[in-house]
Amino acid sequence: MQSRNGALMTVWSFTWMVTSCGIGLGSVYGQDPQGFPAAVMPWIEVKVPSRSAGVLVAMKMREGMLVMENAIVAELDRATEEVEFGRSQEEFEQVKEQAENEIPTRLARKVLAIARLDLSRAQEARRSLQQSVSQAELDHLELDVARGELALEMALHQQRLARIQMNIKAREVSLADIALKKRSISAPQTGVIAVINYQQGEWVELGQSLCRLLVLDRVRVETLLPADLATPKMTGREVEFVPSGSAGSRTTHQGVVVFVSPEQDPVNGNVRVWVEVKNTKKRLRPGSRGRVRLFGIQGEEQDVTRSKARSRTR
Repeated sequence: MQSRNGALMTVWSFTWMVTSCGIGLGSVYGQDPQGFPAAVMPWIEVKVPSRSAGVLVAMKMREGMLVMENAIVAELDRATEEVEFGRSQEEFEQVKEQAENEIPTRLARKVLAIARLDLSRAQEARRSLQQSVSQAELDHLELDVARGELALEMALHQQRLARIQMNIKAREVSLADIALKKRSISAPQTGVIAVINYQQGEWVELGQSLCRLLVLDRVRVETLLPADLATPKMTGREVEFVPSGSAGSRTTHQGVVVFVSPEQDPVNGNVRVWVEVKNTKKRLRPGSRGRVRLFGIQGEEQDVTRSKARSRTR
C-alpha cells in the first residue's frame, strides 16, 4: 500500500512540476500540441538573367503578373544582331548555290567522255591501218583523257569543299540566330513576377538579374524539429500546416515532408525540415508564418510518451 501511494505521489509530483513550468507532456517529449513554428518560403525562386549585354528597350511584364513558361518578359536592343543574322543567311545561300551547282561536274564528265571516245576511235583506226594514226597523235589523245579524268576529280573535289563550307555557314547562321534570340529574355518557368530590377532605357550587363520570379503553385514550409523527431524516416510523411491568424477556423493545408536536414543545431538540438504544400489557390504567401502539426507521427509519439511515463512511475 505504501509503495502504491509512493508511486502515486511520484506521478503527481512530476505532473505538477511540468504543469507549473508552463509546458505540456508533448513539449517534454518533442511534440507540441499546437504544432511547431514554421515559415512559408517559395518553392522555386528564379532570378531571371540577361543572356547578353545591351539597352533594355521593352519590359513586357510588371510586378504581380503571372507569366507562363517561355513567355517574353523583356527585350534588348537587337539591331546589330538582326544585321549579322541577315548577312550570315546571305552567305549561306551563296555557298549553298555553289555546293548544289552541278554544271562543272557535268561539263567535266562530258569532256572526259568525248576524250575517251576520240581515243577509242584512234586506237580502232590504228588497229585497222597501222599508218593511219601516228603514235604521237595517240599519245596526245591519251593525255586528253587523263586531263579529262583529273578535271572531273577536281570538279568533284570543289563540290565537296563547297558542301563543307555550306555546313560551316549553316552553323554561323545558327550562332547568329542564337545571338538574336538572346536579345529576348523569356521566363524559365511559370510563376509570378515579384521584383523588377531594370527599367526601359537602362543598360543591362550580361548575367544581371532583370527580375525575380516566384513559383507559387506549391510552397515550401520550413520548420525546426527536435532531433528525436526529425529522422530520415519522416521523409514522405503527411503533415498539416496551419497559417497564423487561422486559430479557431478550419483553414489548414496538407503537406508532405520532403527534406530532413542531415545537420543538427549544436546549441538547441533542432533539425531543419522542409514540407511541400500545394498552393493552387495562392492562399499561402512566402514570408507568412504558421505552425506545422505532425499528425503523421502522433501515434508513435504517444507510444513514446506512454513508455517514458511508465518508466518514470516504476
